[in-house]
Formats: sequence, structure tokens, C-alpha cells
Amino acid sequence: MLRILTPEGYISTYLGMISYLGYWTYTYFLKDHLGNTRVNINSDYLSKNTSKAYGASDQIDYYPFGMERSNTNQTSGGPFNSGTNPYLYNGKEIDRMNGLNENDYGGRWYDAAVGRWGNVDPLAEKYYSISPYAYCLNNPIRHIDPNGKDVYRYDDKTGNLILAKKTDDKYDQIGKFKYDKKTDTYTLKTNKKGEAKTSIDNIEKGILKDGINFKNNDNVINVGGKDQPTVKGFESFALNFSNYIDKEISGYYMSNKSESNTSYIYVNKYKNNTATQARSSFNLYRVRPDLYNNVNINTDYHTHLTRFDDSSRLTPSDADKNTKASELENGVQDFIIITNPDNVHY
Repeated sequence: MLRILTPEGYISTYLGMISYLGYWTYTYFLKDHLGNTRVNINSDYLSKNTSKAYGASDQIDYYPFGMERSNTNQTSGGPFNSGTNPYLYNGKEIDRMNGLNENDYGGRWYDAAVGRWGNVDPLAEKYYSISPYAYCLNNPIRHIDPNGKDVYRYDDKTGNLILAKKTDDKYDQIGKFKYDKKTDTYTLKTNKKGEAKTSIDNIEKGILKDGINFKNNDNVINVGGKDQPTVKGFESFALNFSNYIDKEISGYYMSNKSESNTSYIYVNKYKNNTATQARSSFNLYRVRPDLYNNVNINTDYHTHLTRFDDSSRLTPSDADKNTKASELENGVQDFIIITNPDNVHY
């Protein structure tokens, strides 16, 4: 059989069978919100001189983690022959050689029978709380993993940043999504080239991770090391994110004891912040107990939103000055307003 794969399905013909020479079958995939092929719609084997007729052919259902259920062939009433179409769960090709039945995601192989990857997540070091073999945070009804190896969706109600699409780009993005209330699903908006529409672009890798929440949780981000974001990269994200949520972001730069360079950035939760005031908190022992008593706080930072005029944006407020006076006594040496066009040291 000669098969030509298309974005909508495939075209096939039996070149080895003389009676079928010149006859083509057009198969279209009907998919659900996760990209799972649910129905094949096939054309009949027809001559070039007759009009095409189409009919529903095979239907397939899945268990939540992708294993195929008992299905029926809609035309014959017989068992579903999924071997005729290997592009099934998430639209990924299934390899049935030797009965392994694993799906090829490009970066890794997936076994739907156990709901686990066959090898470790190449980005596992960024997600310590998640098993490197777990598929989609154990929530395959809501998430997919397009290539086994990055566009995030910001949930403005919960504050969660949810990994919606992995890419091989060197930057992350917070994308723009369309919500379907009927199916409770989100679809990434794209331009005519198929590129993701973004709310924030060019976010350095290592700042975001699936499920991170800056609204309700304090966080610590490692910076300056191999495969870690830079301080400047974090500042760019902090200001863009601050403008996006219309609230100030604040926290501290920290260095290892006996060192002067910043290695960690503490990010205070912004739940109770406003567009003109950030309420500080600091609980390093709870957030990163491994750093407790092992770092020095060298800088206090907070953002000023870009939408304000120069006099408000580039000048510390009375509250900023009062905070500085109290934190000088605790050894903090530098105080920064992250804003446009440049940071303000005060």
C-alpha cells in the first residue's frame, strides 16, 4: 500500500494490486480537543469516472491515558482495525512491532497501557516534584505533551502558569488562549503562519515551570548558572509580567555566603499587591530550606508599572523609602526599582 500522510488524514492506494491501480482512498481524521483520532471517514474505491462518496468508517475510543478500548467498525459492524491507521492517541503514530504498542512523540516513547514514558524527561531537573516518567502531570484529560520534551497559559483566577505546548525554542512564552465554555478547554491562538500569539514573549528558560504560581506562593529562581536565566532576563520578565497583571512584583536578590554575585532571586507572592504597592514577605525556610542560613540578601527590588508617568515611575514612593530605612538595618545594601527605560537605584 502506498500511503501519503496529510494534515487532515491520508491518501492511499494498493499499487501492488492490478485491479486497484489508479484508485485512491481518501481518509480523513475527526479529532477531539486532545488531538486524539476518534473517527476515520473513508471514501470508497471508485474509478476516475465516478463521483466520490464518503461514509463513516472506523470509530475508536480511549481510556484516559490513551489505551484503546474495544471499538467497532461502523461499516461492517466488525472489530475496529486500528492497524489501518497508526495515528491515534494525540495524533501520534503507534508502533505495534513485537506487540509493544508504543506511541512515538519524537522526544520519547509513550506506553498508554501503563500511562508512563519509557525513559526520563529530558527536562526532569526543572520539575523536582514530578516523576520524570509521569505523563502530563497525571492529568491526560486536560493536558497533552506534543513532543515529549514552551507556551504557557496564565490562569488569571488561580494564578497558575500551565504548560500548554512544548517547543525547542530557547525562550518561553505566555500565550493567548481562547476558552470554550462548553468543553472547558483552551485553544492556543495562532497567526496565519501557525505561530503562537503571545501576551509575553522571550522569557528566558528556567523562570517558568508547569504549575508555578506567583500569585499565591513565594518562589525562588536560580540565576546565573549553566542553563539558568540571567538577572537581566528575570528583570525583563518581572516588568513584563507586572504590566500584564497590573500589579507590582517584589522580592530580593540573594548570593551564597562569601560570594557577591546574585545566584538566587526571591519572588514575593503578589496576591495582595496593587498597581502602586507591593507587600513584602520572606519565608526562605519554607520555600527553599536548603538555602536557609546559607545565603545573604544583598538587594531589595520591586517593579513600577510602565503605564505610569515619569515622575511616578522613576521615583521611589514614601513607602519605598520607609522600607529601605528598615531593611538597611538588616544588612540589605541595594534597592532597585525595575522599570522602563532603566532600573532606578535609590
